[in-house]
Amino acid sequence: MVRLPRTHGQAKIESRIADVMDTKSRSRKVQLILNGKAAGNDALRAAVVRQREVGHRIEVRVTSEKGDARRFVSEAGEVDLLIAAGGDGTLNEVVHGLMDLSAVARPVLGVVPLGTANDFATGCGIPRDPEKALALCMEADAVPIDVGKANEHWFLNAASVGFGAEVTATTSRELKRLLGPVAYAVMGAILAVNFHQYRGRLALTDHEITGSGPMAIVGNGRQTGGGIQVAPRVY
Repeated sequence: MVRLPRTHGQAKIESRIADVMDTKSRSRKVQLILNGKAAGNDALRAAVVRQREVGHRIEVRVTSEKGDARRFVSEAGEVDLLIAAGGDGTLNEVVHGLMDLSAVARPVLGVVPLGTANDFATGCGIPRDPEKALALCMEADAVPIDVGKANEHWFLNAASVGFGAEVTATTSRELKRLLGPVAYAVMGAILAVNFHQYRGRLALTDHEITGSGPMAIVGNGRQTGGGIQVAPRVY
């Protein structure tokens, strides 16, 4: 059998077909869940456009109230990648949505940090720049990570009780918007006026610890409270 020589035009067509096939093989179906308070982020919008231009199919859903992010996860269907774009609160809701799914149905989780503290993302070394963070989500290899559970609540970064949890719960959105991560320190100083010890019991697999103190933190991530290192040697 004799192979006929290709013309220049045929070579160009075959090259174009190969490029298209390669793009399709690398194309990913993505749902990006965006905190509504960050919906006007022009850098993220431009980054999404650029990723779409190279062939990725990205659907953006914007939250308007608490519970939306968790619901969006349940409605995502079959996607290759689910991205939480927001702060630690948005990420926590998305994690709850993922844990509602069976293990085989859970897509890979990506993070674009757009919140006040972004403790989990910072601890993981995820860039704060939306374009770089989104590119990392699209291009990097996924790595497994533990998920913790406190009572009926899942946590990816940390679970705390006592003074730290009180500070987090009391710091208003308005104060965080005005001061950024410093808002937690300001609220901590205010609440310290009525500071008191908390008594608790920690049940481990082989023994229990009972005692008192200002707070207790279980760290799955490296930091919490806007940069406080609680488990600097994790992963």
